[in-house]
Amino acid sequence: MNAGIFTITEHPPYQSYRPLPSKLRYLRYLGWPIDPDRRDEGLDDWVSTALVKALTECGNVAFLHSASSTTGGKWAMVAPSTWETATRHGPLGFGRLWGLRFSRDPNLVRELFEDDEYSWHLRGQLALLYRPETEPESLDAGAIARCIDEQDITPLADCIGYLRPGDDGDFGELGMSGSEDLDRVIAALQGDTAAPD
Repeated sequence: MNAGIFTITEHPPYQSYRPLPSKLRYLRYLGWPIDPDRRDEGLDDWVSTALVKALTECGNVAFLHSASSTTGGKWAMVAPSTWETATRHGPLGFGRLWGLRFSRDPNLVRELFEDDEYSWHLRGQLALLYRPETEPESLDAGAIARCIDEQDITPLADCIGYLRPGDDGDFGELGMSGSEDLDRVIAALQGDTAAPD
């Protein structure tokens, strides 16, 4: 299927590719044209803009965020409809500090493609989708950090989808729980994907 300039397929990009373990029923791989001269420079703006629009039209997005200013695993509102937290995950609680953002604001969600600490290009990012009515206070930040670290989101019962970078960030792995949510993401990609000349 071709959604505007995006290519969407059920087939992994190569035979040995391993998708993210989850309970989500629908898995698609998103491709987009890549300028060979800019391959190592990350996503083009038009690609990240279209992906952010598709995600935020579906619901709230939780993702790794290095500038999260709150700690202790408690969500704090930092902007309208945007919350952040940071939680430690690792042996005896002395592990890495994981910053998380939860938002539906496209301007703030866009940062998931721009965070150098959790680089999309280096496959260090993962966007989790939640229904629009989901309150961040109902989500266990420690469990989210643990699932991201272990690259297995099976325990995240409220998660309705995810977007994970493929190798070198050159494609996206999209998992969705329902066909209506999948259709909504694909429709958003079809509606706003004009690559620059």
